[in-house]
Amino acid sequence: MWAAISSAFLLAALAAYVIATALYPAFVLLRKPRLGEFAGQALAVAASLHFLAIFAKGLGLQRAPFTQTVEALSFFAMALAFLFALTAPALRIQAAGVLLAPFAFLMGVCSFVNAGKAA
Repeated sequence: MWAAISSAFLLAALAAYVIATALYPAFVLLRKPRLGEFAGQALAVAASLHFLAIFAKGLGLQRAPFTQTVEALSFFAMALAFLFALTAPALRIQAAGVLLAPFAFLMGVCSFVNAGKAA
C-alpha cells in the first residue's frame, strides 16, 4: 500500500518538476517576474510532493528511505529543491532554477525507475 502511495506522490512531483523545468527557462528568456514566481511555486509544490513520496516510502520500508545511493540522491534533490524554492526569491537567484529543476526531475525519475530494486 505504501509503495503505491509513494509512487503516486512521486508521479505528481515529477509532473510539477516538469512544469517548473519549463517555466524557469521561460522566466529567464522572457524576463517576466511573474513567470519566476510561478516557477518557484511549482518547484515548492514538487519538492513537497517529493517529500511525501519519500516519507511514504520510508513507512513502507520501515527504515530510513535514503540509505541506498539512488534514495540518497532523490532525498538530496528534494532537499535542494525545497531550500532553493524557499530562498531563491529573497536572494534573487531564481535564474539558477534553470539548472536545479531538471536536476531534481532527473533524480526523481531515477528514484521512480529504481523503486523496489535492491542495491
